[in-house]
Amino acid sequence: MRTIVFCLLIALAGVGAAYAQGWGWGVPEPVQVEGTLQLQNGLVVLSTGTTAYHVPGLHRYIGFVEGLREGARISVSGHVYANRLDMHSFTLEGRVYDLMANVNAQGWGACCGYGPAARGPAWSSGRHHRGRW
Repeated sequence: MRTIVFCLLIALAGVGAAYAQGWGWGVPEPVQVEGTLQLQNGLVVLSTGTTAYHVPGLHRYIGFVEGLREGARISVSGHVYANRLDMHSFTLEGRVYDLMANVNAQGWGACCGYGPAARGPAWSSGRHHRGRW
C-alpha cells in the first residue's frame, strides 16, 4: 500500500511540474492596440478608454522620439499578458518605430553592441573563440 501511495505522489509531482512549464499554451497572438499615453502610478500606460495597458520599455523613448509624451495618441503592436502590453513596434503620427528590426535570430540585439552579430563575421566565425561560436 505504501508503494502505491508513493508512486501516486511521484506521478502527481511529475504532472504538476509539467503543468508548471506551461507546455501547450503557446504564445498569444499579436495584437494592435490604439490609445492615449498616460502616466499612472509612475508607469507609462496606454489607455484605450476601457482598459489601461502597462507598456514596459516605452518610457525609454520619451524625450527621444518627437511627440511621444503624455496625451499622445499612439498605436502599439505586440503581445498582451493580462494588463501588460509587450510591444514590438509603435506608430506615432503615421511613423512606425520598429523595435524588433535589429534583433537577430538568437534574439541578441546587433544594434546594442553585444552578441556575435554586433562584432561582425570575424567574431562569429570562431577565430577569437577557437570554434566555440
